[in-house]
Amino acid sequence: MGTRLFTFLAGAFLLVGGILAFLSKFLWQPPISLPVPQWMWVHSGFLLGFIPENWPHNILWILLGGGAILSSVTYVTAVKYSRGLTLILTMLALIGLLPLGIADLWGILVLSSWNVGIHFVIAVLAWYFGFVYPEARGWGIATQAPARPVTPA
Repeated sequence: MGTRLFTFLAGAFLLVGGILAFLSKFLWQPPISLPVPQWMWVHSGFLLGFIPENWPHNILWILLGGGAILSSVTYVTAVKYSRGLTLILTMLALIGLLPLGIADLWGILVLSSWNVGIHFVIAVLAWYFGFVYPEARGWGIATQAPARPVTPA
């Protein structure tokens, strides 16, 4: 699987996840009331029953997914986006591990629980397809895929 295909599939996953979290059919309500401002929990709950979501997190996933799909058009933009996605999702996964309410940014952006694992897995895959895969193929960031040699007939 190439970098462009990974970027497209990661973008589709994030975009669909962000959109599904806005649909109440796919969003279960939390079992207990949470001590955060009420306006922050509009369109919030657990996506498919286990991924905690709120509307700022949904918008973040939609923006990351849309950007990934747009950047999958060319190889160079897909590599650059994969590298950026590695940094962003690694930071979000690490923030999700912090204590004292920091993991959820005090109710603003839900980053804890299953989101840590999802962000970390996508970050590791983005790291591979952004940093390792292009170098293993001998393709630098400044070049497209190597041209095939022309053999005279």
